[in-house]
Amino acid sequence: IVERYNGLLWYPSIYEGFEYSENVLYTGATLNQNTFALADFILQRYGPRVFMAGSDYIYPHESNRVMRDLLECKGGTIVEEQYVPLDADERRMRRLMADIEKAAPNAVFSTVIGRSAQFLYRLYAEAGIDRTRRPIASLTLAEGEIRVIGAEHCTGHVLAAPYLASVDSGENQRFVGELARRFGDRTTATMWSQTAYTQVHMFARALEKAGTLDTFRLGQAALAVDYASPEGRMMFDQENR
Repeated sequence: IVERYNGLLWYPSIYEGFEYSENVLYTGATLNQNTFALADFILQRYGPRVFMAGSDYIYPHESNRVMRDLLECKGGTIVEEQYVPLDADERRMRRLMADIEKAAPNAVFSTVIGRSAQFLYRLYAEAGIDRTRRPIASLTLAEGEIRVIGAEHCTGHVLAAPYLASVDSGENQRFVGELARRFGDRTTATMWSQTAYTQVHMFARALEKAGTLDTFRLGQAALAVDYASPEGRMMFDQENR
């Protein structure tokens, strides 16, 4: 649709990375920016036996495909790969949790999202599994969700993310402060809000350079933007955007 109507989509979320369009600008992490490091960390810290759990849509399927390749080429074993509906309820997640307990993996690689992820972390804690030795490792759990789930249910688990609210930089301190002033002290800065914030600033700079909303000229101007974001220096790759 974006290409059909020659729009310019600014996409802030992490994504699977197996697509390209001159009508899309991505600022979220691709798999080479989080999954590669996480695969090594799982194998070195916890062990070779990994259970894969994901919500049933493209990102988990593609993330698991890459993670499987990375783990298996370095001696890892996928003990099971299982997907749940996007709206999986507690009953469905209990079945998943039972399968995890039965498989007894060294770690669970999870791309389960939304309320289903909240159920998973709470059920994992309920099961009494030692999270310092057999954690859930995730690309998608954000700090806002940790607050909802409860930190006591998340301690010991692993997150590979392009941004955390604790990043020690002037840019991030300003962002976190502005977010709290605008939305209240209970608002949690996350990789989702940070990339959306960053895109607005990058769009503004691109628009200033282009002087027009013409899709091609605005897209080309965006490729020249170099922005000091809360997560660090941000720019678009000239070849793959």
